[in-house]
Amino acid sequence: VCGASPVLQTRGKARFQLFHIMDTSVEEAAAGGTQAIRRAAAVLRAIGQAGPEGATLAEVARSCGLARSTAHRILRCLVDE
Repeated sequence: VCGASPVLQTRGKARFQLFHIMDTSVEEAAAGGTQAIRRAAAVLRAIGQAGPEGATLAEVARSCGLARSTAHRILRCLVDE
């Protein structure tokens, strides 16, 4: 959950952070190397929301805010995997 405080576990006097809350801004995602993962997740969400009738490449690209060539490259990679 973005903006939440990290959960801390105490062992004796030391405190260990169990997880890190990530900033989800586009600039931070690109800088952190997660842009491709975020884009692939957006493509998968778009396909899932399309329902059993499916979606065209143009519809997927438009719903994700991606160029058609980028959406195609991501879809090709997902199919190959």
